Amino acid sequence: MISEGPALYAGQHAISMFSEPGLWARLYSGVPDSAALGAAACRFNDAMILDRPYLDSLYERWNRPEYISPDPLETLSGFGNTGDREVAALTAACMAYGRVSALLPPLRGVLGVMGRHPRLYVTGRSEGDMARDLNGVVHRFARPAHLAALLAGAGAVIRRYGGLEAVFLEGFNGSGGDAVGGLEALGAALRSGARGEAGHLLADASRGSACKRLLLFLRWMVRRDAVDPGGWNTVSPRHLLPPLDTWTHRIALRAGWTRRRTPDMKTVREVSAALRRINPEDPVKYDFALSRYGIRSELSLDALFAPPTTRTGGGAKHHPPTFHETRHELKGCRARNHTRHQPAPTAASASKAYIWAILDSNQ
Repeated sequence: MISEGPALYAGQHAISMFSEPGLWARLYSGVPDSAALGAAACRFNDAMILDRPYLDSLYERWNRPEYISPDPLETLSGFGNTGDREVAALTAACMAYGRVSALLPPLRGVLGVMGRHPRLYVTGRSEGDMARDLNGVVHRFARPAHLAALLAGAGAVIRRYGGLEAVFLEGFNGSGGDAVGGLEALGAALRSGARGEAGHLLADASRGSACKRLLLFLRWMVRRDAVDPGGWNTVSPRHLLPPLDTWTHRIALRAGWTRRRTPDMKTVREVSAALRRINPEDPVKYDFALSRYGIRSELSLDALFAPPTTRTGGGAKHHPPTFHETRHELKGCRARNHTRHQPAPTAASASKAYIWAILDSNQ
């Protein structure tokens, strides 16, 4: 019988995070079925695979300029001025839905109309003039009037606040450092600055939306590395939330970072909490690398979660503990618990030990 203590608590926590609803109840019953045991082991193993060493190896492998394409981010490299870049980045992020191959031509069309200095364009042209300039530029449901309203809103914000970052900071600081508060303020200012409606191009953070595209915009403007261009220097990367799309949501579910099937802001915050436990100072550091597994044709989620011996795409040297390593760790934890002045087992080690103890007892 498994004794009460840290292992039991951590095991409950691990299984509740890394499995479908009801799996813990089946495991906790007197005679858990083999399917439940197998599901717990598989999900726990997937979660252990995406730990910091492996994620750091993925970052080193994929977070490079040569792997940006295909991505709307590739359209921002020509904007060296922060004022121009934030307008171009907002445009690219708000248009970033649907297939990338279908997105890039109309996005380049909009950026081509604005020219090398988007800031001057949006502050110097009327909404009606911009709609006429954009005649013929269509991206799925977005028509020239929607695009013109978005750009006109950006121009109004810049004329009033001096830049998009300033209005974001008003909401960010007013909400105690919450990125969603900043997005609510930015979105409200963009909508009020235009006569027309930007429609679905501009998510409303106050309604609980996942705000994937606006969070993508924040990632581009706040982080600065070989991929993300940066430009906003006031907000720290530690305040960012993950831009959750279809693929990264699937990864989060499989990794056990969330159990929520609906990609809304509650899910985003759950995933963010898990990522902050991995990397508190830069929780969205791995977003670009992970998204490659949904964008690039040569990669897949199965490759991401593959066993170390068959894994491709980085991280080959890192592997989760084997069955025998974990059993050895369990024995070590028990021994250390009887030794004064020795540290108690960590939650991760206790979780692994508990799950494997269940498996051992039911062989």
